[in-house]
Parts: sequence; structure tokens; C-alpha cells
Amino acid sequence: MGTLCDAVKGNVGQEQSALSKELHKLKKQQEQLEKNVQGLITLFSNQALTLDAFTVQNHRILAEQEALAKRKVELDSILEAQKDTEEQFRVFQKQTRYLLNLILMMR
Repeated sequence: MGTLCDAVKGNVGQEQSALSKELHKLKKQQEQLEKNVQGLITLFSNQALTLDAFTVQNHRILAEQEALAKRKVELDSILEAQKDTEEQFRVFQKQTRYLLNLILMMR
């Protein structure tokens, strides 16, 4: 029983860790894109970029930001669902231990 529970917790923990790392990486990418936008605005305001070049780059950055935002929502949703699952697992584990103790006491 204990080994099974530990194995399940270990797998869930590894997956949560991977998702958390991806979420952190995603936030860093979003921050970098914000810096890119600011740099783009600076270049355009200094007339180092044409309006067409600015527009093309801006659309590319906006598309990347949108994709990252969608993935962030997905990751947040998955992590929240895992928290719910983890709580359900704790309840199951508690009930199972209770039943095992009852069975052992009846012997």
C-alpha cells in the first residue's frame, strides 16, 4: 500500500515539477517579448525602422505573446486540476489506511 502510494505521489510530483518549470520558462519568454516590444518601439521612434518593418515585427511579437498566453492558461489549468487530484488522492489514501486498520483489528 505504502509503496503504491509513494509511486503515485512520485509520478504526480515529477509531472508537477516539469509543468512548473515550463511555466517559469514561459514567464521568462513573456518578459523577453515585452523587452522586444520596447526595443522595437525605441527603434521606430528613433526612425531606425520603417513603418512596414515595425508592423511586421510587431505582428510577429503579438502572435508569439498570444501563443504564450494560451499555453500559460493551459498550464495553469492543468496544475489546478492536479491540485484537486492530489487532494482526492490524500482522501483516498486516508480512507484506505482506515479500512486496512479495521481489517487488521478484526483479525
